[in-house]
Amino acid sequence: IVFIVYVLLFKKEYDPKKKGFGGRDPEELTEAEIDELVEEWKPEPLVPPQTALEADMWASRPIVDHCEGPKHVALAGAEGTAVLNLASSDYLGLGRSAEAVSTATTALKQYSCG
Repeated sequence: IVFIVYVLLFKKEYDPKKKGFGGRDPEELTEAEIDELVEEWKPEPLVPPQTALEADMWASRPIVDHCEGPKHVALAGAEGTAVLNLASSDYLGLGRSAEAVSTATTALKQYSCG
């Protein structure tokens, strides 16, 4: 209990106005130190390197060539075969409607996006 009271009463807190703990300014780095730190720095990759299995998977994935109607797409390398497009939310086929596309284009030009 004594330790908790000590910490609550006497602990120094970080004060952004003082730029450090207890009124002490942080040490400034020289240009040489900054250059040395930059030269030493090696960024970590955002993702791990691909395994052989992942590379094979990405090499053999199907590529959509073009749409054949509102519900089917044609795959590259598989001419004459239309497959059901399960990756789209265009259930009503409005993406292929000329009126819907022109209205959306007009709205984007008039009101912008974002």
